[in-house]
Amino acid sequence: MATGVAASAAGDDAGHRRQRSPVVSDERRHDLIVILDDATSEIYYAQLAVEETTATVMAGLRAVIEQKGLFCSLYSDRGGHFWLTPKSGGKVDYERPTQVGRAMKELGVI
Repeated sequence: MATGVAASAAGDDAGHRRQRSPVVSDERRHDLIVILDDATSEIYYAQLAVEETTATVMAGLRAVIEQKGLFCSLYSDRGGHFWLTPKSGGKVDYERPTQVGRAMKELGVI
């Protein structure tokens, strides 16, 4: 069981979308979704996705939980699937959880 899991992915950071970098030899662009243990930096999950979405993030979280067990905390960027931020760069609305937020709360992670 991990003492902490950090989710790091290309996507929103303080309300701004990072530009995708080419990761294959042609013009296709992908987002890299990485879930790692923040204490050891062990990578538990890494996947290239055409686009980072709630579904791709949830698939990664599910894979980690199935393989490693439930973690005790989750650190993430401010991507829209993790947190609702009504105004770009503004405060997170903790009263209106996202699907990922609701799942993590139901599991007792947050």
